[in-house]
Amino acid sequence: MSRLATLRSRLSSLRTARATVRWGSALAGVLLCVFGFWLLAFLLDWSTQLSFASRLVLLLAFVAAVTAAVVRWVVPQFRQTESLEKMALLVEKQHRIDSDLVAALEFESPQAATWGSSRLTNAVVDYVAEFSPGLNVFEGFRWRPLPQLVGATVFALLTAVAFAIVCPGHASAFWNRFWLGGAHYPTRTQLVEVTINGDTIPVFHSEPIELRLPQGEAIRISVTCSGEVPREGVVQVQGQQTRGWNTWSLTPDPSGKGDLFIATAPTLTEDVRVWITAGDASSDPIQLTVMALPILDVQWTITPPAYAMKSDVETVPAGARQFAVLQGSKLSAHVRCLNKSLSKAELHLGDQRIGLITKSSSDGHTVWELPPGHPLESIKEPLAFTLSVVDQDGLSPVPPWSGQIRLAADRVPRVIAAVQSKKILPTAKPKIVIAAIDDFGLKQIRLQATISRAEGESTTENLVVWSHPAGEVPPLNVKSETSFVLSPYRLSKGDELRVVVFAEDDRGEWPSQIGQSEPLIFEVTDRNGILAGLLETDQQSAKQLDAIIERELGIGGNKR
Repeated sequence: MSRLATLRSRLSSLRTARATVRWGSALAGVLLCVFGFWLLAFLLDWSTQLSFASRLVLLLAFVAAVTAAVVRWVVPQFRQTESLEKMALLVEKQHRIDSDLVAALEFESPQAATWGSSRLTNAVVDYVAEFSPGLNVFEGFRWRPLPQLVGATVFALLTAVAFAIVCPGHASAFWNRFWLGGAHYPTRTQLVEVTINGDTIPVFHSEPIELRLPQGEAIRISVTCSGEVPREGVVQVQGQQTRGWNTWSLTPDPSGKGDLFIATAPTLTEDVRVWITAGDASSDPIQLTVMALPILDVQWTITPPAYAMKSDVETVPAGARQFAVLQGSKLSAHVRCLNKSLSKAELHLGDQRIGLITKSSSDGHTVWELPPGHPLESIKEPLAFTLSVVDQDGLSPVPPWSGQIRLAADRVPRVIAAVQSKKILPTAKPKIVIAAIDDFGLKQIRLQATISRAEGESTTENLVVWSHPAGEVPPLNVKSETSFVLSPYRLSKGDELRVVVFAEDDRGEWPSQIGQSEPLIFEVTDRNGILAGLLETDQQSAKQLDAIIERELGIGGNKR
């Protein structure tokens, strides 16, 4: 058994006490730093409602502060070691003793047998063993500042526990928010439900909330409150492109529900973020994204019927929704969406729906066109149409793309007929000058002669005077002169001949249209009648000539 066992035990107790003070003070200091930082963080966050970025900075500052405290107070404790010899040296200094304690501890080690005189080492050990039991090794030792630090730490801990018991909502929210959660502090006013354009939006959310709204759609926000219901609220709005701020007022619902508030706003021109505030309650930000409506490029191509004699197709001007085509024309449609992809495209003709098919384009846009055998391959009558498209976002143009297909006028052939004199002999051959014109081509010109005899009888004759040769392109205009031989009809003085010229156009498989001239009415007479007619004509011509001369010379007017 060691003769210095008592001394060693008491020195070991001193070493433990000193370590307890050092470690306890270091840990208490770190805990006080933690509690103090949490208190400051709570006051700052509760009073200003820090954003996520600000709370992230606060958390990083907390980690840095705790790390600095650990490095300052705890890490040195790992580096500091105290042996029994060091404790003995401290006691010697405190009691102003020579180095007997340290020497005795060293002489009692196994290596001391090789150091010299055993009688001398034993004498030192015996001497120390004799007086050490009465030696107060704790003289000069102080437990401070450990009690103060531990007391302060316990007080801070009890304060935190009391706060959590009295204000569990605030404590829970702070703990969640400090670790970058999305909790909110309890408020006197609670936002129960938020609805935007019929969609219910969570008031608080850990993940960003995005509501996509069609371009041009007005905004209606309804908010249901509970607790201390305010008189009104506001919706704070920040544009994502312009970064400008605006506010929309939340006013009580006109229906009289005191806890329901309504805000209406015009259509959005850019993406915005909104915060809803009522009383002391405020929601998490809500992203409102404007979805552009599909912008259509619709190109109609008109292929006229064969009789129109046009080899080139026609293109309807871009954006035209009303246009006219000839009966029998073929229509082709090419539809592109310039700003997004389409998921469906249909052409509505009354109750009939025609699904368009896709075709790739060189410019990267998908082209939708009418399928083979569609009803517009031969237009027979005016049609109203609606182009129904749905894009990748489920949106359609507003207003719908609709229009009217009218039939272009294919005018009736125009024809005129003229003669030199309308008084004729029974055996005459009056010359009739005929001129006819049509929009696309003439097929035939004929005369219809109606003979009314003095005895009251009437007969009608038809005579084809011109027709276009088969296989040739019908001409647009025809000028002809024909002699109408009257001798076969055995006319006599007093009979009347009525001649009408008919012009028929060429419209291929479609029914022809027929135009007629003003009737030419001939009076059958004898030679005396012819001479009288010539005299009458000369007199009329003379009067017309006198009138022209007077007008040119300015000699006409009232006579005195």
